[in-house]
Amino acid sequence: MIDALALDLEYTLIYNVDRPIPRPYLYEFLDFCFSNIPHVVLFTGIRNHVAMEVLYNLGRRRHIPIEASNMHVIRWNRVIRGEWQKKDLKYVQQVHLGARLDHIYLVDDIEEFVLPSQRNQWIRIDPFRIQGDDVLKNTDNELVRIQHILEEKLKKSIFD
Repeated sequence: MIDALALDLEYTLIYNVDRPIPRPYLYEFLDFCFSNIPHVVLFTGIRNHVAMEVLYNLGRRRHIPIEASNMHVIRWNRVIRGEWQKKDLKYVQQVHLGARLDHIYLVDDIEEFVLPSQRNQWIRIDPFRIQGDDVLKNTDNELVRIQHILEEKLKKSIFD
């Protein structure tokens, strides 16, 4: 069962905010997510207004579905009082009160940002790297792999 899905932004969905190049298969992946998962949010350390601007521009250029360009952004404070913080999925649950905490998943490229108690809800994705300026030669298919994982989790919940 998947009640909610939290997605990292930089090196997960795009290259980075300075070069917001969409990862290959981004449109198809987000279309799948918004069609099959009740709540999809962005969980990022990027300031909300910057993340929202990136989403808006990706949507305007038709790199993501229109509903994805309006997805809720949850700002994660990376460092508080000099200490690195973890991405706690309870913040996603606070936005979507009907979601069970153990049915919320996180797609992120950095394990160190995942709470140890929520590691089984983390879906690791390899960081999106571009090869020079030639994005067309990029053979990255990580979002296809992640979509298959999500499809399996959704199928499993139907039969449980």
